[in-house]
Amino acid sequence: FRQRYKFIGFTPQIITLPPYDPSKVGSYDWASNGKQTGITHEHTLSASEGTDKFQGYASFGYLNQKGTQPGQSYERYTLKTSFDANPISFFKMGTSINASYSTQDYGYSFTKSVTGAGDLYGALRGMLPWTVPYDEDGKYIRNPNGDVNIINPIRELNYNTNQRRTFRANASMYAQVDFEKIWEPLKGLSYRIQFGPEFQFYTLGMANAADGINGDGNNRAQYKNEQKRSWTLDNLIYYNRQFAEKHNLGLTLMQSASAYHYEMGDMRATDVASSQELWYNLASAGTLGSFGTGLTETQMTSYMIRSNYGFMDKYLLTASMRWDGASQLAPGHKWASFPSMALAWRIDQEDFMKNINWLSQLKLRLGFGVTGNAAISAYATKGPLQAMYYNWGQQNSSLGYLPSDPSLAADDIVKMANPDLGWERTTQYNLGIDYGFLNNRLTGSIDAYKTKTNDLLLLMSIPITNGYGSTYANVGKTSGWGIDLQLNAIPVQTKDFSWNTTLTWSMDRNQIDELSNGRTEDVNNRWFVGEEIGVYYDYVYDGIWKTSEASEAAKYGRKPGQIKVKDLNNDGTIDATNDRQIVGKIRPDWTAGWNNTFSYKNFELSFFILSRWGFTVPQGAASLDGRYMMRKLDYWVAGTNENAAYYSPGSNGEAADTYSSSMNYQDGSYIKVRNISLGYNFTQKQLKNTGLNNLKVYVQAMNPFSIYKACDWLDTDLLNYDNNTKTFGSATTIKSFVIGLNIGF
Repeated sequence: FRQRYKFIGFTPQIITLPPYDPSKVGSYDWASNGKQTGITHEHTLSASEGTDKFQGYASFGYLNQKGTQPGQSYERYTLKTSFDANPISFFKMGTSINASYSTQDYGYSFTKSVTGAGDLYGALRGMLPWTVPYDEDGKYIRNPNGDVNIINPIRELNYNTNQRRTFRANASMYAQVDFEKIWEPLKGLSYRIQFGPEFQFYTLGMANAADGINGDGNNRAQYKNEQKRSWTLDNLIYYNRQFAEKHNLGLTLMQSASAYHYEMGDMRATDVASSQELWYNLASAGTLGSFGTGLTETQMTSYMIRSNYGFMDKYLLTASMRWDGASQLAPGHKWASFPSMALAWRIDQEDFMKNINWLSQLKLRLGFGVTGNAAISAYATKGPLQAMYYNWGQQNSSLGYLPSDPSLAADDIVKMANPDLGWERTTQYNLGIDYGFLNNRLTGSIDAYKTKTNDLLLLMSIPITNGYGSTYANVGKTSGWGIDLQLNAIPVQTKDFSWNTTLTWSMDRNQIDELSNGRTEDVNNRWFVGEEIGVYYDYVYDGIWKTSEASEAAKYGRKPGQIKVKDLNNDGTIDATNDRQIVGKIRPDWTAGWNNTFSYKNFELSFFILSRWGFTVPQGAASLDGRYMMRKLDYWVAGTNENAAYYSPGSNGEAADTYSSSMNYQDGSYIKVRNISLGYNFTQKQLKNTGLNNLKVYVQAMNPFSIYKACDWLDTDLLNYDNNTKTFGSATTIKSFVIGLNIGF
């Protein structure tokens, strides 16, 4: 038992408290209400038929997924058709069409602010386990832990509807004429036309009831429509001839045009009559809370000439020149040319290699090429004015315009027009070798490449006296290099058993060589000359101040139990200008994959292992305010656990430690089994008298387990989506198990 003293007047009394009983501390499993076993079933029915002149194929598919969170589901219908015809010898044509219609119920999505858990499972998992959602009478408790800012989310599925519907259709159509079959002197000459349209119609509907967290006293609704249309039209002329039995010449001429169209309308209303009407009665709110429409159109036109030459099928040359024009670039700078050339030498075809029996193939490749990038948004070079309402007195306001409003978020500030904005250009050189040994039981390739990018499309700061704070410009340079390896092998091959394996490995490096305005760094975008393009920049974590270091900590305005960061310039103070450095990088040192397939009689077993090594995941910082349930942390306790990784809870009140962001960088290296599949193919003898041509049954496990991961509380192979923010690494791994059946008639 425990005793404590209570003073009444001047006479102390001893009050005996009952012994501590941990069984009376609540342990409600909130998270169990936010997860379920997701079940997916998919069915595909296909048929094909044809003759020497006509071939046709059609398939219909249905997919239904019940999500791993309650309220989440996905349903999709797909249709695929293809048709090829060769009615006369010199003409052929064909088309393929793919269409799908899907409905996705997104479940609960927190939209009230930009902080907090973004989905139902995340919100429930953050609730304290010694609280409960309902009282003894079964009544809902709005604030289980007494914090008015933390609302019980257990009923949110009853108050929120978040639905997306999408219709997609794309097609590929072609027609080809072989002139040599019309007139012999035109041997090798043909013409082909290709047309590919694509359509997408997307609808978003959201309804939040007043009783829910998002509604917060008002019935809210949103209705958004998006429409995308695009097409590509190619005209191609081919000429292929062989001369003197040793020379092969190929020539291709291409003209291409493409267009993209996007339009949208978005309406939102607060205080609609009823959330049960979803988004179909926004007029009941009287006035719309916000509305907007938008239009984006871009076009591109291209021309290309490409020639292929081969001598004795040993020495190969490909050379091309391409001209592209992009509508979103500035007038006078819309067009650019991009040359490329490739050489290949089939060494295995040389006479001095003929008697090497263990060599199956050996080819040396050398390539050079220039590619372009026009990836800026449409109208970004126009420099429009920005609208602003000016208030005159308390009642009157009028619409006015200004070049740029610096008070807005950086992404919303209008950029000054740049009449000289043109293409970003990347030059690449590559050297490669293809090999095969032992009758191609062992094959593979080795590639090395080097790149140089000039005229980067970057946002450049300019003096605000221009009326604008920034503009897009062709400034900056980057460079990089990489190595790709692939090895394919058949280690074992017998009458009943075979083993096929493929190993891939790649690494690449890049760095910034030059930035705009002659700067050597752009801290806001984490760009630094001489460093990789994607890095993290922050204070450097150096442990937790110990009790024995109290006097030293005081020099930096810190105290024991708080985070210690490195004083990089040793000036006795910590400041953002001098005491931050690169603390991690986005891209891995290397990536590897290993795929294996084992076949024994009619059984087939395969698995795929993936590894990414030497990259940083920006997660790990914690506030330790005790308001939410958290993962188990090794935190500082005076005299008891002073070698802890995390700071003392409450050492900065309810706020996180001043330098908590320095703990936000984890080693993301992992080795993971991505897929395991086991199948059985029935033989024709087994299918006799069944009416089936083939039958296969299989089971599959996706993301079954990790072999190694440097960060034991994250699956760094996955993305985490929380409150409209995507980050690398997820605390939750979703595993899938599939049972499949393939039937052919």
